[in-house]
Parts: sequence; structure tokens; C-alpha cells
Amino acid sequence: MAQIHKSFTIEQAKTLLSSYEEGHLSRNEIINTLKIGRARFYAILKSFREDPQAFSIDYHRNTKPRLASDVEARIH
Repeated sequence: MAQIHKSFTIEQAKTLLSSYEEGHLSRNEIINTLKIGRARFYAILKSFREDPQAFSIDYHRNTKPRLASDVEARIH
């Protein structure tokens, strides 16, 4: 599965989802275009439906990328 935020802009994703909402594109067409699974499609669609203006496909890491400094010192 691709990382959507690297392959598509937010506007492109919004356009695809809007077309789905209007009945111009099928779910499978969007899944194949975005190269995502069905569950990810519905998660993105839910986010889009909640607030289309604030919708984003940007990725934000929730965890720290490194170990805590004291843990790293113990390992060394």
C-alpha cells in the first residue's frame, strides 16, 4: 500500500472523494487509484465527511522517533 500523502495532493484526494460522494466514481475506482485497502478508504472517507474543508491526508507521527536518552545510554 502506498503512502497517500506522498503520491497525491490534498486537493486531488478531495476531488476523488467528492466524485465518489456525487456518484461519479465507484469505491473500487478510488481504491485502485489511491492504491489503498477498503478499510483505509472508509477511514479516509469518514474523515472527509466529518469536515471536508479541514480534510487532510498528511501523515503525523504520534511516537517519538528515538529512544529516551537515559535508555540509549544504558544500551551503550
